[in-house]
Amino acid sequence: MKIINPIIRGFYPDPDVCSAEGKYYMVCSSFEYFPGVPLFESDDLINCKQDRD
Repeated sequence: MKIINPIIRGFYPDPDVCSAEGKYYMVCSSFEYFPGVPLFESDDLINCKQDRD
């Protein structure tokens, strides 16, 4: 298996990762460019999807 870094494309500074109930969650800082905190969810820390709700 080949994993290409970065796992998430784009500019997501200061990532923080935690796990809960078998899933991984990553948040990144974005306040310098627009308000909000991007939240990503993953089962394996390789395939991340962004929660847009």
